[in-house]
Amino acid sequence: MSMTMPDQVPSRIRLAGTNKTPREIVEIFNKAANGATHINLILLTDDEAKTFMNKDNMKPPPGLPKEFDLEPIYEVATRVFRMSGSGDNLNFSAKNDNELVNPGESKWKWKTIEEYAIEVQGMPREDVYT
Repeated sequence: MSMTMPDQVPSRIRLAGTNKTPREIVEIFNKAANGATHINLILLTDDEAKTFMNKDNMKPPPGLPKEFDLEPIYEVATRVFRMSGSGDNLNFSAKNDNELVNPGESKWKWKTIEEYAIEVQGMPREDVYT
């Protein structure tokens, strides 16, 4: 599209998968686990979230140049983590470019969080539980 209709290509795009609140995601994984486990959602205060998301707890991706400034990333991650809570403030289902990238799921089928939860039997990170 960028070669044939460059004026129709946005400078930035947003892809959005299933838009669920953390509370809904916990419910989906608990249902898919079918009693094998039970995840509890614990909402943190702003201070607890700030401590949890402290840059010393976060590992940067490997291979970053030494001059790469991670401070903005840590700040944004902390804000997103704190504000996501159990609300709907990270729901981008109405404002995304999914159809531009994969019109009518003609290139691939998007996997829903429900499908993924069933696929992993409610246990998305096996290494955490073993």
